[in-house]
Amino acid sequence: MRIHWELIASRRGSALSFHLSIAQEVASLHDQLVGLSATQIGGRFVFGGDAEQSAPYAVDTVAPDTGGGVTQLTMAEATRQIEDPLGNTFTVDRTAQQIFDHQSSPGVAAPDNIFTAVNQLRVALQANDQTGIVNAVGALTQAGDYLNQQLGFYGAVQNRIGAASDLSQQLDLDFKAALSTRQDADLTEAIQELNQGQLQEQASLGARAKMRKTSLFDYLA
Repeated sequence: MRIHWELIASRRGSALSFHLSIAQEVASLHDQLVGLSATQIGGRFVFGGDAEQSAPYAVDTVAPDTGGGVTQLTMAEATRQIEDPLGNTFTVDRTAQQIFDHQSSPGVAAPDNIFTAVNQLRVALQANDQTGIVNAVGALTQAGDYLNQQLGFYGAVQNRIGAASDLSQQLDLDFKAALSTRQDADLTEAIQELNQGQLQEQASLGARAKMRKTSLFDYLA
């Protein structure tokens, strides 16, 4: 019996050691997610919404094992829109909260919240909590599906921007063609008017050359 319990304890110790090792990797992934939420391009936080000068999230160092393990720094919405050549407008971005910290109601994480899923997996691994690990893995599956939906949104935006750009280029070509036609027509008309003026001038000069050069004084003499 003593050997049996020692074997169980040994296996439990091995499982705990393994889980702690995985927990470190999960913690690193969590930090990477927080870093992604603060992605910058040209000094602008891409997922900052209308508060593009501030990082939207930071790692929670006070209560890291609670919720998503993050601190929300801004709560600005993303209201930026683009207008296409036809005057139609469409939204082009989403906030870090919409993507990484999806909430079913204010302050309540949705089942597909990636911050919460990853952080709770880390907590369960560190505690060697088998039930918690299983639940967290299920949440990660939902979070993965949700993130794919967000990728779909940006894919649709990219396609629409591409279509708007193509339409803009086509309209530019059409305008240039119309302008060229108008300019060519004006040039042809100007040439015709110049030729007609020259003909009239030559006719006048010819008629004047044929006029008699004698005057009334010549006849009186």
